[in-house]
Amino acid sequence: MMKRQEIKQVLDELTKDIDSLADKKAVTIIKVLVNLVEMLAEENACHGPRLLAH
Repeated sequence: MMKRQEIKQVLDELTKDIDSLADKKAVTIIKVLVNLVEMLAEENACHGPRLLAH
């Protein structure tokens, strides 16, 4: 499992790559998705993995 710092580093590198894209609308959409992933990773780190109840 990746540690919080490793996840942050990967997302930071990804954000740099995203900024180099020419299509600004795509950049905006991808950044929103990256932010969602970051929020979910942070939540998962705080609460630990949870199983879905069926």
